[in-house]
Amino acid sequence: MGGYRYFFNGQEADNEVLGGGALHAFEYRMHDTRIGRFWSVDPLAGKFPWNSVYAFAENRVVDGRELEGLEVVFNTSEFGSAVGAGRFGWNYVKGEGNAKDKAGITYFKYKSSFKISEEESVAGIMIANKSFHTGIDYSSDYFRQSTSKDGITNVELYPFSGISADGRWPDTYAGISFGIGLGIAISTTKTEIDASFSITYEERMKLIDLVIEKGFTYNDSDPKLEVIDQYLYYVDTGHIFNLFKETKIKTDIKMVNIEGEQWESVQYQQKVNDTLSK
Repeated sequence: MGGYRYFFNGQEADNEVLGGGALHAFEYRMHDTRIGRFWSVDPLAGKFPWNSVYAFAENRVVDGRELEGLEVVFNTSEFGSAVGAGRFGWNYVKGEGNAKDKAGITYFKYKSSFKISEEESVAGIMIANKSFHTGIDYSSDYFRQSTSKDGITNVELYPFSGISADGRWPDTYAGISFGIGLGIAISTTKTEIDASFSITYEERMKLIDLVIEKGFTYNDSDPKLEVIDQYLYYVDTGHIFNLFKETKIKTDIKMVNIEGEQWESVQYQQKVNDTLSK
């Protein structure tokens, strides 16, 4: 390991107790890498009653990142293409994903325009790429705060399969993407939210339980949601033998329209507003 101190999840290794980097010091508790568990109870356990109080990142140890309660964490799937120099050319992305914050989880879809605006730039050629992104906005508490800021800068290296490092300055947003594609480019992209549905963690569990109770499979990575008469619906689009049948499952989650197709549940909005008013 040499003199390097920071490892899994960006946390500092504590070599004095177990040696060999087997123990990582998170802000609020210690993580034992030998068993993939924490030594102490999650201080935010009361907000996540469905989780084990010792589990790491909801047991998603490959793509998950452990929340410490003061950031917005994004997980997205994205298609992108860019060609240009400075503000000449085009830069386009389209994707969907979810963001976890202090109040709950937001499922959202987003895209950019082809035309490069004054806030954007591109240098290089990215013929096309399909990537999976994880990013953390340490300077925001909620999804709405984070997505109202400037664009993200990407350094993309895709000889065929590759990697992208993503950041926003002077903000403390950092992310990384993996995927397949062809091209090399550095770009700053400003995206717009096409649709978003923000609900609390408790409402998410009620939604999952309701979908399963109705005999359907809940797609947590990209659920199809819509709002009808201010109530949230889960839309099941069928399986391989029933592709064109849609089933709409009504929930008791009441939603409030923010703008366009952006929605927040009453409970989620109340949590955000209570915190911001303090």
